[in-house]
Amino acid sequence: MNDSTNLNSRLLAPNKAIQRCIALIDALGLDPWTHPVLLAISGGADSMAMALAFHHWWNAHAEKPHENSTRQSLLKPPFPLRAMVVDHGIRPNSASEARGVCSRLHALGLDASIATVGSSPPKGGVQAWARAQRYQLLADAAAPHDAVIVTAHHAGDQAETVQMRLSRGSGLTGLAGMQRLTHHGGVRLARPFLDLDQADLHACLNASGIAVVDDPSNHDDRFERVRVRKQQAVSGLAPDLLRLARASDGLNSRLHTALEAAMSGQMGLSPYGWGWIDHTAFTRLPETARHALLDRMIRSMATAPHPVERASIMRLDRSLLEQKDVTLGGCEWRHDHKSHDEKSGGAGGRILCLAEAERLPHPVAMDGLRPSCLFDGRWRIILPPGMKAVIEPMGAARFAAWRRKNPARFREIAAPARAFWRIPVIVSPEAGRINGVEALDGSHFAPHLKFNIVDFRDRDYGLSGMAFIGCRLISSSNSFKERLRP
Repeated sequence: MNDSTNLNSRLLAPNKAIQRCIALIDALGLDPWTHPVLLAISGGADSMAMALAFHHWWNAHAEKPHENSTRQSLLKPPFPLRAMVVDHGIRPNSASEARGVCSRLHALGLDASIATVGSSPPKGGVQAWARAQRYQLLADAAAPHDAVIVTAHHAGDQAETVQMRLSRGSGLTGLAGMQRLTHHGGVRLARPFLDLDQADLHACLNASGIAVVDDPSNHDDRFERVRVRKQQAVSGLAPDLLRLARASDGLNSRLHTALEAAMSGQMGLSPYGWGWIDHTAFTRLPETARHALLDRMIRSMATAPHPVERASIMRLDRSLLEQKDVTLGGCEWRHDHKSHDEKSGGAGGRILCLAEAERLPHPVAMDGLRPSCLFDGRWRIILPPGMKAVIEPMGAARFAAWRRKNPARFREIAAPARAFWRIPVIVSPEAGRINGVEALDGSHFAPHLKFNIVDFRDRDYGLSGMAFIGCRLISSSNSFKERLRP
């Protein structure tokens, strides 16, 4: 009997810790029948415990008939449980470690792969560099499959994050800590274990026989997170910091609710993918409310992987009050004094918030197995059953061709040309199956540019559509089922 057989024989029944993790995963709304999953695995105890919990979660769902009757005939969920191990190349033995971790994941039945960072680490800021490289590789792997990246962050990580942000003077959004549902580079990111103590997560590994990797950097006092972790072990501040995170999250939610009421009809998200704020109404808001509004707009554009620091929001606020155009938080902020739309621009015109035009999102391939995908973290694409397509950003050249063909439509939408470069188009020889869609050229279709509405399932155009939802609907929702279901 080989090692894999020995390992699998010890994994037949999930222990209580695993059962608790499965409940947390389900509470988040993840479902292997509808959501491709990509686990971010380092090989440490946290991520290997997560891998084991997801192994049991996937198997538990595979044994249940799915509520979608068209899929009940399948013997197992259509999306395999995938995992990625990133080799940062920081330590001499990192490549062999990654291979060992990948082998253990294969023994769990996971479709595991290794991604290697192509650049050399810098002399300073190594952890920040490693994190950026890691998430970029994860996003690159997840985007083509519309997969949800899942990490093993737990309550201890949350407490450390809140203390680090507190030391930098973060506002309510930052002090709310990491979110269970968010995005990175236009890809969905889930953290189901933020309410779970590290010890409870590690208990998943009891009697499993799974080996783990101990990263020496987790004990290196040169790194801020390590120092904070050791301080909290002595001070016992972690529970208070977690309460602060929950309180900040609640206050932040209430502030946004009040802001929506105060700015009703004077701010919004265009169905074509950008935001706008009435400049006169913006100047009349208290400073705290203006900062909250700007933070929310950035999050709605799905452009900033982390909350923008308060100092940056303050600089943006000053620039907009002075009617200066600026780029910040992955967004271009422009003043539109023409006020084409009387409903969305007073005497002072509008402030337009556009996702940075040159930073085009990854294409997303739709293989016909799933009816929808999330594009650029902001667009829900729905295609006819079985249709294969690639969703790509329009880009400057395609938009120029569309503009020449539809000058009146461009004037009607009334936005800078750059605002159109990141909106999605459907690339498929089968696109003729979408009723009423006009071709940009031989195989590129942008249905939301033809109709005044973008989600045209409510009209008689078949079961297909393209809807701009805004990232705020992801991050403010407690469940994928509430906001992201086809």
